Amino acid sequence: ADDSGDESVSQTDKTELQSTLRTLSSKVEDLSTCNDLIAKHGTALQRSLSELETLRLPAESTEKIKQVNERATLFRITSNAMINACRDFLVLAQTHSKKWQKSLQHERDQRIRLEETLEQLAKQHNHLERAFRGATVLPAGPAGTGGSAKDPCCPAKGDLSDEDDDNEFFDAPEIITVPESMGHNPLPLSPLQVNFNEPLSMLQRLTEDLEYHELLDRAAKCESSLEQLCYVAAFTVSSYSTTVFRTSKPFNPLLGETFELDRLEENGYRSLCEQVSHHPPAAAHHADSKHGWTLRQEIKITSKFRGKYLSIMPLGTIHCVFHSSGNHYTWKKVTTTVHNIIVGKLWIDQSGEIEIVNHKTGDKCNLKFVPYSYFSRDVARKV
Repeated sequence: ADDSGDESVSQTDKTELQSTLRTLSSKVEDLSTCNDLIAKHGTALQRSLSELETLRLPAESTEKIKQVNERATLFRITSNAMINACRDFLVLAQTHSKKWQKSLQHERDQRIRLEETLEQLAKQHNHLERAFRGATVLPAGPAGTGGSAKDPCCPAKGDLSDEDDDNEFFDAPEIITVPESMGHNPLPLSPLQVNFNEPLSMLQRLTEDLEYHELLDRAAKCESSLEQLCYVAAFTVSSYSTTVFRTSKPFNPLLGETFELDRLEENGYRSLCEQVSHHPPAAAHHADSKHGWTLRQEIKITSKFRGKYLSIMPLGTIHCVFHSSGNHYTWKKVTTTVHNIIVGKLWIDQSGEIEIVNHKTGDKCNLKFVPYSYFSRDVARKV
């Protein structure tokens, strides 16, 4: 995820605003055209009336009177068009005036809320900086080492400055630290490990993707590949059902560690996960169901720490094969972002696109996860 998404209005609002402005511009052009025509025909009508006053011969009077009537008819038609255009413009302006007022009021409220949030973040950042500067260094080393050494986990003074360099990445364990007063640790700064973990391994958390396995059971019974694709799409979204309230990180499994979940009797499937690599961490997952589907995936987790949030990027492809139809679906997971990693309440958001491909029929389904935007009026959706 990127902070640039939080600084722009949603694409839907932009499109709607541009459409309204184009409509208003068209109405203004209509009014301008009618105004020019009224001026032109009005001048001609005045000229005809002036000539009518100077007439003496009856024959000329009849011809000029006919011409005046024609001019007056044209002027009346143009005036009616002008009136109708003005009426359309008025109706359009009245229709959208309340909406514009509401939009402006919303933007004002958002600006005030943003100012309050920035002020609160500034206070928290100042407090965190004072706590860091107040942290002590390690005592002097053994005799002969000379002088005192700092903990390698402790960054130099000024390293916690809020630099907006998007090209600079750090691993989270190297940065997330806690002052000595928080943990009563003899070390000045110690990495936060257990505090951010839940009592599960990554293999168990990976198996939780099968929580809504009944979607695949229903998909296996579908005769239409498009209907089956819809169920598979719903299954991909269900993997994020617990991210609303579960913000902890599972423990890293050992190399060669396995986790088996046997639900053949209850739910008709069996799952097996294994940690196949430690550097970089990678896991393999295979699940079979007697309802007619097989799921397998290989997942590598990479994380990037950017000071305010932690981006978790799963690498690898998920395969789902249905035995009866032979349809083979593949997709990849989106980026998960953990916000308020240093200060504030943790919350998780997903962003990116998932492309589900049926390699047998060529059908594709694109799911777009829009990142949360502070300036957006859209209601945040939960899985």
